[in-house]
Amino acid sequence: MIAAELRDLVFRANQRLAGTGLVHGTFGNVSGVDYDAGVCVIKPSGVPYTELSPAHMVPVSLETGAVLDSTLRPSSDTPTHLELYRAFRCGGIVHTHSEAATTLAQARTPLRCMGTTHADYFRGDVPVTRPLRQAEVADAYERNTGLVIVETFRSTGVSPDEVTAVLVANHGPFVWGADPFGAVERAHVLELVARLAIAQHVIAPDAPRPDAYLIDKHYFRKHGARAYYGQGKRVSHRQALLPQARRPRLLRTGEGWLNTRFHNYADVFRDGDRCPKSEIRRLIWPQRHKDTEKNTHQVAGSTRRRAAAGEAFSVSQCLRGLSKSIRQRNYEMLY
Repeated sequence: MIAAELRDLVFRANQRLAGTGLVHGTFGNVSGVDYDAGVCVIKPSGVPYTELSPAHMVPVSLETGAVLDSTLRPSSDTPTHLELYRAFRCGGIVHTHSEAATTLAQARTPLRCMGTTHADYFRGDVPVTRPLRQAEVADAYERNTGLVIVETFRSTGVSPDEVTAVLVANHGPFVWGADPFGAVERAHVLELVARLAIAQHVIAPDAPRPDAYLIDKHYFRKHGARAYYGQGKRVSHRQALLPQARRPRLLRTGEGWLNTRFHNYADVFRDGDRCPKSEIRRLIWPQRHKDTEKNTHQVAGSTRRRAAAGEAFSVSQCLRGLSKSIRQRNYEMLY
C-alpha cells in the first residue's frame, strides 16, 4: 500500500476534524503531504466520516494529481489542496464549511484581527479572496480556487507562514499547518475567532483595532525562534525533573486515547532504554473502562507478570506486545 503511514495520519486527522463539530455530513476534508515521496493523501469524495478507515484515504501525485493507489475518487477539493502545497510548502490542509468562518466568506469580509486570541495563531487579518470569474468557475474550478488563494497572498503581501488561513469568497475557509493535526487545530481556532469577531461587531462595530505591537507580542511569543510560550519541545513540568539524557519520548494519540483512558501515563523512556518495573506498570496498566479493548488487558497482565518476576523491557518491547490494530490506530511517536 502506498503511503500507509500518511494514510493513517490523515485518517486520524479527519476523525479529529469530525470530532470538533466543524463539519456536517460529508462537508470538509483534511489532507497531508510527503514532499520527498511526491504524494498527497486526502479524504475520499462524499464518504461519511463515520465510514472512513485508513484504507479509504486516497494518495495522489503531488505533481500531476493522478490517483496512485485507490479505487476511490479523492475529494473534489484536491486540486485546491495541491496548489496550496506547491505554493506554501505546508504539511497539512483543512477545508470546512464551519458556520462563522463561512458566514464571513459569504459576506466577502476578511476576518479582522481584533484581539490577542486571534493573534496567538494568526499575525493579522485573515484575508478573503476575490470572487472567481465565470471562466475560472467553468473550467478547472477547484484548481483556480487554489490559484486565487495564492494570488490573494502574493498580491497583498500577507505571509502564508504567519496567517495560515484564508476565506474563499462565497465558499468557505481553507486552513493549513505544519501537519494535518496542526491544520485541524488552526481550523478550530479560526472558527472561534470568527465567532468572536461577529459578536464583537454586533456589540461595537466601531471598536478600535489593537496596536500592532500587541499583536506581534502575542504572535511571536508562540511562534518563531524567540517563542517562549509553553514547554518548548513538548517537555512537561514532570519531564523537566528528569536529567536531560533520560527525558522521555512522548507517546501521543491522534484521538486522545492514552490521555483519556490512562491517568498520566503518556511519558515513556526513550526507545532502547531499559525500563524498571515501576515504569512498565505505569506505561501499560490501563484503567478499567468498559470500552477499553479486551486484549489490551490481556497483554498488560502478561507483561506485568513478567515485570514482577524482575524482567526489564524496552519501550519497543512493551509496545510490540500490544495488538497491531490498537498500535496503528492509537500511537504516534513524537521526538
